[in-house]
Amino acid sequence: MHLNETNQFIKDNLQNIIDGKFDDKFSPEQIKMMLEMSFLYNHIRFEIDAIVFEYNGVTFKVSGINDMIHSMPYPMAEDEILSIIRNDSVFKSAYVSFLRDKKIEDILK
Repeated sequence: MHLNETNQFIKDNLQNIIDGKFDDKFSPEQIKMMLEMSFLYNHIRFEIDAIVFEYNGVTFKVSGINDMIHSMPYPMAEDEILSIIRNDSVFKSAYVSFLRDKKIEDILK
């Protein structure tokens, strides 16, 4: 599994999204989704037959991705895998922590 050009752009622009550099180009809902996806893309790693999400000491692993990729069209399999991660309580909790940490960091600046 690899990131397509759009997803790579979202991954590479986490700080720009946080800094509001795209606020005039996208709706608030789109910015919120881009921030969440960028956070996700920046905290996953690919292993043999697995994708691992890790942030601040918490880990969530989706194994058996080769079966998913071979059982459905690739874009659907990728969406399914990312959805599994995004809907897990580990990811949700980590994302809330990330947003909180970012706000605290901004206050301390």
